[in-house]
Amino acid sequence: MRKIVKNIKKYSGHFYVAVSAMMIGLYIMFHLNYLDDPRVTPPPPITGAEHAATGFADDWWFGVILIIAALIMFIGINIDNPKLRSIAISVITGCYGAITVAFFIRGVYDYRFNLTWIFSLLALAFIRQVLSTRGGGHHFK
Repeated sequence: MRKIVKNIKKYSGHFYVAVSAMMIGLYIMFHLNYLDDPRVTPPPPITGAEHAATGFADDWWFGVILIIAALIMFIGINIDNPKLRSIAISVITGCYGAITVAFFIRGVYDYRFNLTWIFSLLALAFIRQVLSTRGGGHHFK
């Protein structure tokens, strides 16, 4: 147990990224297709290219990817495995980047203004900071 706590303290940034990915993944899983709800996205519903570019953000498979990546990160922290941490943070970064682009499209190029893209952009900045400390980007030597 002490080793787990020690590793969580040592890789606290990675741990926070994993916790946030788990929370977002679980939110998506329990609120499937929430973006199609008229209380969230005022009518008319999104269609065409906008739906193709942003529709994934509330789908079950996207939530599963985030949950699996978070679990891999937790395991990588627990057993102090840099490759698992790198794989997980790469997947989570890609997902957060996709969320940033999707909600940027919804918020800036459309009248459905939403600040989610700003929060996901801040999460990407935090991930960059995590990777710049403790040799986060040098695991694949």
